[in-house]
Amino acid sequence: MADTQTRHTQIKICGVTTAQTYQHCADLGVDWIGFVFFEKSPRHLGYDRAAELANTAAAHAPKRVALTVNADDAMLKNIMTAARPEMIQLHGHETADRAQHIQQTFGVKVMPVITVSSEADLAKAEPFRSFCDWVLFDAAMPPGAVLPGGRGKQFDWQILDGFTATYPWMLAGGLNPDNVANAITMVRPDAVDISSGVEIEKGVKDNQLITEFVTSVRG
Repeated sequence: MADTQTRHTQIKICGVTTAQTYQHCADLGVDWIGFVFFEKSPRHLGYDRAAELANTAAAHAPKRVALTVNADDAMLKNIMTAARPEMIQLHGHETADRAQHIQQTFGVKVMPVITVSSEADLAKAEPFRSFCDWVLFDAAMPPGAVLPGGRGKQFDWQILDGFTATYPWMLAGGLNPDNVANAITMVRPDAVDISSGVEIEKGVKDNQLITEFVTSVRG
């Protein structure tokens, strides 16, 4: 069922919106790229644009993850047709039953997002443990926040120090080229996920920052 870490910490660049960024990630050997399907996000992709990017991707391109927020089945069907993702990232309030329904109905991997502000929050991953393909641990957003993530906010990584799981997991929230090596050393995630930390402005990825991030992870 699940992917496992073998030789290196995997890398996900989320919020990819251009073919240039997609190709740069492919050239660097990035493992995953994220397409955002949330209209309030500056990184939102429409179905047509997502299809264009998916159709022009090289054979060696990173695997695609579709970030969704409480999407219904009709929206997920459109996303699957347009983007052909390998995994759905559940960044809303999806229950374990809902996540398993998506996994089984659409034949796609699922990655619930667990927002973390204290050690007690890690237990929120337990209902997903028996079937999830990945889990992403991200910083909790303040009450009333419009966006569920992608704000460059970091949580206390020491919460995950010594954490072990039967599923592979990604670390997100406030990562950048300068701190990612320390994060990997501290908590040993199977993958690291970044969006705003490689942008020059909201929604605009920078190839040099992506290169620096990948170098820091692999170095």
